[in-house]
Amino acid sequence: MEMKEEIDKHFDFMREFFSDMENQEPLYIFIKGHLYLESIMSKMLVDFFPNTPKMNIFNFSQKLELIRSIGFIELETYQAISKVNRLRNKLAHDLKMDLDEGVIEDIIDLLPQNVKKYIFQRIKETSETKVKSLFWGLFNYLLFNLEYPHLSFYLKDKSVNFLKDTYNIDKCNKQDNFL
Repeated sequence: MEMKEEIDKHFDFMREFFSDMENQEPLYIFIKGHLYLESIMSKMLVDFFPNTPKMNIFNFSQKLELIRSIGFIELETYQAISKVNRLRNKLAHDLKMDLDEGVIEDIIDLLPQNVKKYIFQRIKETSETKVKSLFWGLFNYLLFNLEYPHLSFYLKDKSVNFLKDTYNIDKCNKQDNFL
């Protein structure tokens, strides 16, 4: 795949995430955010193991274990994403279960300091819910720092206006890159 096609595909994925995060329903954001995390982990594993026949043979927990074992994420992020997965499973199997802000705070507390700082900055500057800011933080961390390190480096050194001008992404600003 050409670099431009890869970047276009990447930005389409980003636009979909941005659109889904506009939803105001916390449960929707949590479930969709979980799906985005799994998609990113699958892409990371396919890139690392190019001869893997199918990623759908692994469940979320197995993918998480693999990316941790490979060294893509540190222990704190592993623990936080693992807790996201456990909560998602509880939500999927209990009709009366609801998102508790305290549980979201517990997940945020597990994350590395730079990701926590980013999340709390988003909450303060945008008045977003903690669940939405949690997934923005995890999305940025995984996608920019791990899945696309070359793109992350590019965005760190260039104006984020590149995104706005080239890909018409008006939801992106400098706070979205916490490198």
